[in-house]
Amino acid sequence: YDGTNHIIPNSTMFNAVVQNLTAHESRRREFEVNVHYATPLDKAIPIAVNGVKKHKSVLKDPGVQVLASNFGESAITLTVRYWIEAHDAWPIIQSEIIQNVKVELQSAGVVIPFPIRTLSVDPYDKNIQKALK
Repeated sequence: YDGTNHIIPNSTMFNAVVQNLTAHESRRREFEVNVHYATPLDKAIPIAVNGVKKHKSVLKDPGVQVLASNFGESAITLTVRYWIEAHDAWPIIQSEIIQNVKVELQSAGVVIPFPIRTLSVDPYDKNIQKALK
């Protein structure tokens, strides 16, 4: 897809697993989106599903999946999976779907958080006490 020409030696073809990205008519794509810990997942997941389904290239079968997949430092990670026909435009399609999901989540008031860091100062460290004064 990026214009690279790969030459595969016969020994590799006979002795290794070869991944064929164009063998099937459809392809599953996925990306992750983070939502704030206060977000009810039973609200956010259907909203994300609808954002994906709005794109005309998304196949109805198999269906769209949005799974809560990780407790991150600042958010819960949702993994968004969908199927499209296999063709060269998948990066553009994925970009449009990500934009759809972002708009849908924001319209519903679902917060996509920034990373949060908490800084605590050791009250017994004399150098820090001097610096703060």
